[in-house]
Amino acid sequence: FLDKFGTGTRLAASGAGLSAGTSAPGPAVIKSLVQRLLNEPSFHERAQRFKRGIEENDPVTAAVSVMESVVENQPACDDGPTPSEPFDLVADDGCHLRGLRFRAERGSSNRGTILALHGLSSDANSMQLVAGELTTAGYDVVVPDMRGHGLSDGCPGKRMTMGRFLRDAEIVADALCEDDFTLLTQSYGGYTGLEMLTRSGQSTRIRALHAYAPPWRHRKQHVKSLPKNLFKTCRVLQRFGRQCGYGAWRVPGRQAYHLERDMPDFHEPMMHREIRTISLRRYARLLLRMRIDGYRRQPTWRSLSSLPVHLHLARHDRYVHNGGLEQIASEAGWPVNWVECNHVGLLTNVEHARSFAEAVVASDVARSSDRLEPAH
Repeated sequence: FLDKFGTGTRLAASGAGLSAGTSAPGPAVIKSLVQRLLNEPSFHERAQRFKRGIEENDPVTAAVSVMESVVENQPACDDGPTPSEPFDLVADDGCHLRGLRFRAERGSSNRGTILALHGLSSDANSMQLVAGELTTAGYDVVVPDMRGHGLSDGCPGKRMTMGRFLRDAEIVADALCEDDFTLLTQSYGGYTGLEMLTRSGQSTRIRALHAYAPPWRHRKQHVKSLPKNLFKTCRVLQRFGRQCGYGAWRVPGRQAYHLERDMPDFHEPMMHREIRTISLRRYARLLLRMRIDGYRRQPTWRSLSSLPVHLHLARHDRYVHNGGLEQIASEAGWPVNWVECNHVGLLTNVEHARSFAEAVVASDVARSSDRLEPAH
C-alpha cells in the first residue's frame, strides 16, 4: 500500500501511526501491524478518502484519514502516570461535576491547593503531567471535568456558557479547595480563570492566576475579517462533522494524553476523539462563540494591573497569538514565562510540564517571601 500510493513520509508528517511497543519493531511486527490495518472494516473507504485527499493536495489530512481507524481502536490505556482520587459534585442545576484530585506526596512541604481548569473539549487528564510535578512540590491539585466534558454530565448547549463554567468552578473551589488557593488554567480555561479573578466572589481567595496560553485578545478584531474567519471555522467544523458525525451523541470519556508524547497542535485523530466526548454540536457552539467574542470589546488590560496574574506562553504555539498576549502582559504589567513547547506540550511531554510547574512554584515561593518580609 505504501509503495502504491507513495505515502511513507506523508504518514510520518501526519503524526498518525500504530503502536509497536517500546523496542524497535522487526519485520514480523511491521507485517502484523500492516495486516491489522488492511483488516480494518473501514480501510477501503478510508483509502478512497486518502486518494481524494492526495488529488486535492491535502496529504496530511488524507494520511490521518487512512490511519485513524486503527489508532482509535487501540486498547484502553492505563489511568495515567500520577495517582489520583475521583470526585463527584452536584451543581445547583443538578449537573454532576466529576474530576480528579491529586494529593501532595507524603513528606513534601504542604504548599496548599491548586485548582486547575482545562481547555476546550479537553478533560481532567490533560493536567496529569503538570499535577505530577506539582504534587511532588507539595501541592494538592484539583482538576474538574467542566460540564459537558470528560466524565461530567452533559447538558443542553444553552447551559454550556461562560456563566455556567464560572459557577461550576466556584462550586468545586468551595467544596475541595482551602481558604485560599492558586488558580491554574490551560487555553480556553483562561476565560473562566480571569472571570473568577475579576467578577467572582472567589477573587479574595485566589492567591494567583497562572494562565497557560489563554485565547485572550489585546484588542477586538476588525469586523471586516469576521465573514472570512467564520467561513474558515465552518469549513473546519464541516471536516470534523464528516469524521465525528454531525448529530452524534457525546460519548463521555477522558483521553490518555500522557501517551501522546510531543503530539502536534493540530493532531486530528486526537481532536476527533476529544470532540466525540463533548459532541460536535456543543463543540461548534463553544468554538463559534469564542470566535465571535474576539470581535467584541476586550477588557481594558491596564485597569487589571493589580491582579496577581502570571502569563505562561508556549514558544511554538499554533493556536493562540503570542504577540497579542505579550502586548496584554506589557500593558497590564504581568510577568511572562516562556515554555519551549507547542500549545499542547504540557499535556504530552513531562519535560515541558516540569518546566511550567517549576515556574509556578518559583512564583508562589517569591510571593510567600514577599508576604513574610517585614515592612521597613
